[in-house]
Amino acid sequence: MFMCSHQERLTALVESADYHPAAPSCAGVRSFLFSSPDLHFLHCLETLGDSRLGSAIARLQITHFRDIPRSEHRQTKSALVSNRTLQDIVAKLEVDSRDVHIFDKEVGNGFEIFLETYGQIAGEEAADEWISSLFSPLIEGLSGHLRVSRFKRRRIANVSQPAKNHRTNATRKVKTENRQEVKRERRGHKRNTLHIQLPSTLFTYKYVPRSN
Repeated sequence: MFMCSHQERLTALVESADYHPAAPSCAGVRSFLFSSPDLHFLHCLETLGDSRLGSAIARLQITHFRDIPRSEHRQTKSALVSNRTLQDIVAKLEVDSRDVHIFDKEVGNGFEIFLETYGQIAGEEAADEWISSLFSPLIEGLSGHLRVSRFKRRRIANVSQPAKNHRTNATRKVKTENRQEVKRERRGHKRNTLHIQLPSTLFTYKYVPRSN
């Protein structure tokens, strides 16, 4: 039974006609990006944007999708924040003209830089709302995929369990019969040995009439 990966499911969700992401206002972004001559400024923005994105998605998962175990949320989070997903979102926003099928890590880095820049300009609440608008439909669709996957795994486990129990019971029965057979053989061997070792006079019976 084929089950697509979380990343494949996310790519399908982003490319679907039902997903309509929107970019926020870019006013002041350019001037903010060029406000510092420090060569490490963009790298710092990328690092902060990555942290902002991860924490915001974690809050969305825990707050709005409590029926999904946290262990599964942790598994899907890596796909949600991956550069592949970010590149798919950027392509859907139509702000990048490059072929989406050609993976480019720099697109994901640019997304994180823009996210942190927008958070610095518009505020943390505005940045969190934008992340929620982008990723809530994806988390919802992925959660449905998780529920179906869990149901399929339970069905597979339930189907295979009786056969496993049957094999276990059959093996246990054979082992029990073998032990009983060994015990019978040992008891029979002891009886035969006992008979062989007994003197033959014990098996001789002579009738002697009683005298009056």
